[in-house]
Amino acid sequence: MQPTAPADHPLLILYPPAPILDDTTFLDPSPAFRQQVRRTLFGILGFIMLYLLLVGFGVALGYVCVLSTIMLVSLSINKFTLIIGLGLLTLGLMFLLFLVKFLFAVYKNQNTQRVEITTSDHPNLVAFIHKLADDVHAPKPHRIFLSPDVNACVFYNSSFWSLFIPVKKNLEIGLGLVNSLNMTEFKAVMAHEFGHFSQRSMKLGSYVYIVNRVIYNLVYDRDRWDALLEKWANSGGVWSIFAGLTQLLVNLVRRVLAKAYEWLNLRYMGLSREMEYQADLVAVSATGAEPVVTALRRIELGNAAYQQMLGNLNELIGESKIAENIYPLHSRTIQMLAAENKIELIHGLPVLTDELTRKMMSASRVNYQDQWSSHPGQAEREENIRTVPAPCNPDTTSPWLLFNKPDYWQKELTARLYAGVELENPTNKQRLTATDYATHVADQIKRDQLPELYNGFYDSRLLFHFDPKEVAQDHTEVFTQKTLFSDENLRLRKKLATIYEEQNVLEQIKSKQIQTRTFDFDGKKYDRREVDQVLAIIRPEMEALQAHFQKTEEDAFRLVYRKALQQGLADELIRRYELYFRLNEDRETYGQLLLVYSELLKNTHDALKDGGTKKRGMGRQIDEFNDKMQQAYRNSQTIDIPSQVGTLTFERGYAAHLCPDTLREIKSESFNWEDMVALYQQLEPMPNLAGQAQIAVLDELIRWQATLL
Repeated sequence: MQPTAPADHPLLILYPPAPILDDTTFLDPSPAFRQQVRRTLFGILGFIMLYLLLVGFGVALGYVCVLSTIMLVSLSINKFTLIIGLGLLTLGLMFLLFLVKFLFAVYKNQNTQRVEITTSDHPNLVAFIHKLADDVHAPKPHRIFLSPDVNACVFYNSSFWSLFIPVKKNLEIGLGLVNSLNMTEFKAVMAHEFGHFSQRSMKLGSYVYIVNRVIYNLVYDRDRWDALLEKWANSGGVWSIFAGLTQLLVNLVRRVLAKAYEWLNLRYMGLSREMEYQADLVAVSATGAEPVVTALRRIELGNAAYQQMLGNLNELIGESKIAENIYPLHSRTIQMLAAENKIELIHGLPVLTDELTRKMMSASRVNYQDQWSSHPGQAEREENIRTVPAPCNPDTTSPWLLFNKPDYWQKELTARLYAGVELENPTNKQRLTATDYATHVADQIKRDQLPELYNGFYDSRLLFHFDPKEVAQDHTEVFTQKTLFSDENLRLRKKLATIYEEQNVLEQIKSKQIQTRTFDFDGKKYDRREVDQVLAIIRPEMEALQAHFQKTEEDAFRLVYRKALQQGLADELIRRYELYFRLNEDRETYGQLLLVYSELLKNTHDALKDGGTKKRGMGRQIDEFNDKMQQAYRNSQTIDIPSQVGTLTFERGYAAHLCPDTLREIKSESFNWEDMVALYQQLEPMPNLAGQAQIAVLDELIRWQATLL
């Protein structure tokens, strides 16, 4: 559909019409929205009361300090009383300054990659934005900016006084977003952003944001006030004692305010989610329901492509190759992701149907409302959007048509993206072409993908442990390659990965790392205290699948071993598997040692601080750990690994890869704290380095054994 220009905006030749709606009551605040507003208002009032109490305490403290100074000086005027009096006055003044310093703070939303545009730059785009703002009853943006990424937002600079003086809001449009949507979807996203500030949206979110910034400034920001306090504390003498007292008081206040920040922010997150729902409905009123849904889906895929593209570009920087315009490369990456996931393309954009979206979503049976999330989940947003029967005939043309000289602006934002990048060899700087990019991605895919004959059987995982020599002696009938690497085993592999994910989420709920009172499992609601009950359900499933894949991996090894025997490579196959399992054991050993040593180091530090001595029994712990560490490293020195495995080099051997220098020893008899710290610095990267070697060996092993089949 090609819409005509509205009469009041003659520049608009591309402005998708809004749906005809008989009922717009869906734009009224929902009961859930009103409830969150009440909770947030209660939170703001609670903070105001707390702050007034703190100010009252500060004024009272200042009064006591002044009164005490007067009394001291009236009793006797000498150097000592003057210093004490000055210290008391400074304490009272500094504490009051701490409580009011946020009044003078300005919070600037800065992004060096933004570039401002004007009506003269893009008359059609600006007319589009202004018309849309009018349609959704939102104030027009004060200024409009472009940025490189897949994003759109309304932003503004603020201060405490923004609670009383309206701030001018700016609109940011990411060119990656423009690259990911059609015209109607672009209108939907812009309408969503304006929906946050339209007449039908509550302004409370802005107030909570500012109050949160006030608390954040008091609790977490370190500014000139803190520098002044530190300078005072370092001045020495009796006067500096009062700096310590001031710091003590301020730390107590900061702890109280940190709790208030958490309490208020939790309410703000609830309101923020409801505001997202309402802004989505504002977008529905501007474009209809389906374009809002498809925009959300395409943004998610467009952002994934953008992040993948940035990773590729970062690697190509190492080859001194710089893109002049990243947006054709972004489109190319979207198309490659679509091909990888068997997604149809229309007009160069992915068609993300309901069925396809369901397949791509996590199959986890554990669902919960993240209290700290500012946005609802995708499924919840789509359900909310589709409550409104608002059909439309979308305009599938590209929003790039709204831009004057889009190629120029794409290159300008690309240049800003590369700003600050330093090439290792600037004299060898090359222009990155689309062909270069495609070749790099193809090589990367070839490098990362395992042979197709495995059908994903070995993808992105480690092997279950078994004894290759023992399994090789099992002469029972072997399964065929087709049976072992079947679609059913691929399905079961994904199911096991999902169960691992479910277990991890449940453990986090249990430990309160995920803060939620209730959660759903397989459609049934549970209280947080019932996590163990659900874990008891999934553990037998997990153990059964683990046993299945343990057996299947052994069967796969036996199949390969039979082939290796025929080719005279059986010993080499066993050697490679044994090397992998030794590296796996080594990684686990160093991981356990790191956990133990971290605790030992902490306990030793606590015992030694403030001039203390080692606690009874700690010397024995130090000696025992040293013996285990030295033994582990001696074992590592016996591991024979090729000098080159994949991209990793082991010219000095595997042990030198883990620890290039001589391994430190720690002994209780000649105790030295610096040696303990130095050993920790050597041990800390070892589990990761051992893991890198293990994965490299596994990757080479799996690829090599494919040549035997």
